[in-house]
Amino acid sequence: MGGPPPFFDLAFLVTAKAGKTNDPDSVLVALRSALSECGFEVEWMAWPSSEEGESLMQVFLPFEILGDIAEQQGTRRPLKGGPNDGLFKAFRKDEVDRFTGAGTPDTIFPASIRQKLVRYALDEKVKRKLAEKLNIPFRGSEIQVPSATTPKPGLMLFEDVGLAATLKTEGLVRDMLYVHQEDVRKSLMDKWCSSYLWEQPLDEVREYYGARIAMYFAFLGHYTKCLAVPAISGVALYLYRKYTGTIDNLPTILYSLMLTIWSTIFLARWKRFRSNLVFRWVRTLPSRLWEAAEFAIDS
Repeated sequence: MGGPPPFFDLAFLVTAKAGKTNDPDSVLVALRSALSECGFEVEWMAWPSSEEGESLMQVFLPFEILGDIAEQQGTRRPLKGGPNDGLFKAFRKDEVDRFTGAGTPDTIFPASIRQKLVRYALDEKVKRKLAEKLNIPFRGSEIQVPSATTPKPGLMLFEDVGLAATLKTEGLVRDMLYVHQEDVRKSLMDKWCSSYLWEQPLDEVREYYGARIAMYFAFLGHYTKCLAVPAISGVALYLYRKYTGTIDNLPTILYSLMLTIWSTIFLARWKRFRSNLVFRWVRTLPSRLWEAAEFAIDS
């Protein structure tokens, strides 16, 4: 590979149980080899704050491999001209120049999509390669992953269980962490903090953190803005009560009625706003996943 990767997609915090980097029989060596053969760029370093011999393995999946997986999965990306004008198309590597962000192949996919594609590569490609190297047969889907306290003859890989979950269960990896893209994170932080309430960069939040987190902050922003009506009315009612010295009066009844009407309008406006966001965001997925994605965002 020519030069270091621009960033890392994820990092494995590998425990001492996985073996040493110079031990040819260790799971760590087999995992690194499987990652490299599947196209990942791997960087290993000792974990300085660990007293248990843990190490940090950072991996990056280049565009050459990522693009093939995106094309295979039918990942939809916006064509040049803006992500919100309806021009989305299933990604194709031979038409890469037509898509937004084509000037930098390694960043053509936002972080949320990269994570899904990298996870697919780990679970469908690296896991099988690791099984070959360790001469471990896949177990049937009806067999469950044993708990960390259950005696085990060795590493077991399952067809329906992700690689990271298996390694964590076996005690070989303490955690798998997605790594921030610092330039994107800083740019998003600057935009978000400068206009949190009125113009949240929801599309950028969704592309970096995913639809669930973006929908959460969309609701918070919508709710906060709508609270202005009962807040101002409540202050006015408080001042009126303090001035008149009475509690049970006509303005109190009118305020209660206003809250009932406000809550109905608030929910109706939120449903409309949410539907707009769902329509905008599920267009990036293959059509066969639209219904499932809308349910997942809504749940």
